[in-house]
Amino acid sequence: MKRKMFAIAVFVLAAALSFSACAGTQQPAAEPSAAGQPAASSAQPAPGEKITMKISHVSSPGSARDLGCQKLKEVVEATVGDKVEAQVYPSSQLGGQRDQVEGAQFGTIECVVVPTSYLGGTTPMMTLLDTPYLLPGDPEQLYELYHSDAIKALMDTTTEKGFYTKAIWQTGYKAWTANKPLIDPAEMQGLK
Repeated sequence: MKRKMFAIAVFVLAAALSFSACAGTQQPAAEPSAAGQPAASSAQPAPGEKITMKISHVSSPGSARDLGCQKLKEVVEATVGDKVEAQVYPSSQLGGQRDQVEGAQFGTIECVVVPTSYLGGTTPMMTLLDTPYLLPGDPEQLYELYHSDAIKALMDTTTEKGFYTKAIWQTGYKAWTANKPLIDPAEMQGLK
């Protein structure tokens, strides 16, 4: 028997381009300082020049993650297309997940979609979302949790590391298998 649990991905938007910048207020590109805080850069596009927004992920073209990124590209360009050209880079074209998170921190990638487990090295609290059996199995309760102040506070923990978490995106269920049912954590005791 399989116990299903939501696996979570985090939609991370780098400090180099926030949604307010997409809406027309140009902001300088940012890189984390030695303290991990975004530091202003003098690099700005020339008047009338489009900003290129790199949207990166590790999944293959046509996957759910890629389709979500393609939709984001469509929305960004429909909203501010005269100022921003969004480009989607699937299949780890801009590096593995750790490279992509670091690219978001340093402002070389404007947007990455990664599982929260890949943020553990920089923001350990984000891995709470990967804790087995912690999140509600009922989708309505899960989405209510996603919009709670607690989750907003959790997403804010990445800001001090030089990037912004803009949303949580559930990408399906995690399946646990064994030679016996795994309905609750106690049933995992003694298993490897």
